Amino acid sequence: MPTRVRKLLDSLAVALSGVCAVHCLALPLVVVAYPLLGSWSMDEMLFHRLLLIVIIPVSLIALLLGYYTHRSRQVAVLGTLGIAILALVAVSGHDWLSTTGERLATTAGGLILASGHLINAVIARRCRAI
Repeated sequence: MPTRVRKLLDSLAVALSGVCAVHCLALPLVVVAYPLLGSWSMDEMLFHRLLLIVIIPVSLIALLLGYYTHRSRQVAVLGTLGIAILALVAVSGHDWLSTTGERLATTAGGLILASGHLINAVIARRCRAI
């Protein structure tokens, strides 16, 4: 059972990181198309914080389940670094960085976290095959 849960959580975490990356990369297109979309919008800071409410617990559970299987420090470092970057940017990025810097940092954090989840899945699969 923990293996299926970990696989599902790793996949969900990678998908959420992808959503975050698509959001950051597509936002300029949405801004251009804004008149066509009407008046609906969500504050970007609110979006990042809501996404983090889902990303942090899903990532922590998936990474911990994998870590207990393979004890890879690389996965732990990538996961921790990715979560830390995403959390710092979501909480204070708008104060420290320009809009472009905030998007780049968020994308980098998401890619680092997604890399951790992908490596987690590969190493855990290898451990079970042995």
